Amino acid sequence: MKLFDFGMDLFCPTESRGRLVKAFGVALGLMVLGMTPAYGMVGNSDEAFGLDGSLRTLLLGSRGFSVVDRTYEGFGQGNLRWIAAGSPEDWLSYEVHGVSDVAIRSASFSRVHRPEQARLRHRSVDTLHRWVDEADERSDVEGRLSVDRAAVKIRREAFDVTVGRQAISFGTAYFWNPLDVFRPFGATQFDRDYKAGVDAVRVDIPTDAFSGITVVGSPGRGTEEERWERSTAVVRGFTTLDGWDATVQAGKVLGGYQMGGGVSGDWNGIEVRSELVLFKPLPGDPMPQHMTAVVGTGRRFAKNITVEVEYLYNGAAETAGLKNNVSERAELVGKGRLLHRSGHLVGGMGSCELTPILNATMSALYSVSDESMMVQPGMHLSVSDESDILLGGMFTRGGNDTEFGGFPSVLYLQMKSYF
Repeated sequence: MKLFDFGMDLFCPTESRGRLVKAFGVALGLMVLGMTPAYGMVGNSDEAFGLDGSLRTLLLGSRGFSVVDRTYEGFGQGNLRWIAAGSPEDWLSYEVHGVSDVAIRSASFSRVHRPEQARLRHRSVDTLHRWVDEADERSDVEGRLSVDRAAVKIRREAFDVTVGRQAISFGTAYFWNPLDVFRPFGATQFDRDYKAGVDAVRVDIPTDAFSGITVVGSPGRGTEEERWERSTAVVRGFTTLDGWDATVQAGKVLGGYQMGGGVSGDWNGIEVRSELVLFKPLPGDPMPQHMTAVVGTGRRFAKNITVEVEYLYNGAAETAGLKNNVSERAELVGKGRLLHRSGHLVGGMGSCELTPILNATMSALYSVSDESMMVQPGMHLSVSDESDILLGGMFTRGGNDTEFGGFPSVLYLQMKSYF
């Protein structure tokens, strides 16, 4: 009992324990279900209706990062995603993702200290419902229901139109994708199964088998004065020339205007990719005019070994207005406007297939600007055709005011099941 009381004191004050126990029971139930075999549910998404989904559980512990003078912090989450999709006609298809999750966080992971600055970005309608909501200075217990995707696609001979909440991914790089303006994954993000949906209208116009034009418009959220500043409308053209993929993109993005492009291909068995964007802010926007560029390469060697390396020039952090203003850079990173505090970063990732069901990875991010570093080892075990277990960590080096030194050292265990 003393050990139990210590754990409760660590995660949750007395007044919050009732809801913590309920939420923990739900999370434990999801975790047990996540260990069971996964089976198909109803129908077929290639026909009029199909229902399937996924169940993910995450346990994470950190050391050296606390706002209440504690050595260790913790985070637990159970996430259930239902996916209803179908194609009742040859020219019509739809997709809806409903998500339910329970999260239990100790102090430093609480929303009180780490607000969700960009949760509603590119979302006109807030579909989130919190059925458990208990956040304070010491702990955070949260149960949520939300619609992550809800879109309809109409296919015609000359074009396709997708309307609604949908996942949109632009860019070709692994760690950094400056061309991806719709809720891109972060460089340190290890769970990339599902990209968050955005409320948008997308039109795809093929010009030949390897070329086309994509137009995307996403309305902003807020007052009429803020709506234009927060809206996005971009045009993207792509083609393939001699085995190389080329992209050009331009338009209005969050806070200003963007123009850029990318190239990717293979040269004598070596992958080569690059992206470059120019940004011009609207009057009053906190982001300066700047350039962002990524150059990367990769190769697959014998014995199933893959190596990827990328360099990022984060031009906004190098501008006169931000280079010597650490607090302003940190605030813009927190709001999701600035990729990193540092102006120059290098990322590398190596993976090795040890057995057909076990894969080992090692990633590293290094800030050339302040010499801080993050290393991310991981193991991926496929326990069945539809179930995976991930074990990994994040270990940092550097001072508290550096790019990665302020991050905690983390160990995590994640279980995934698809049905």
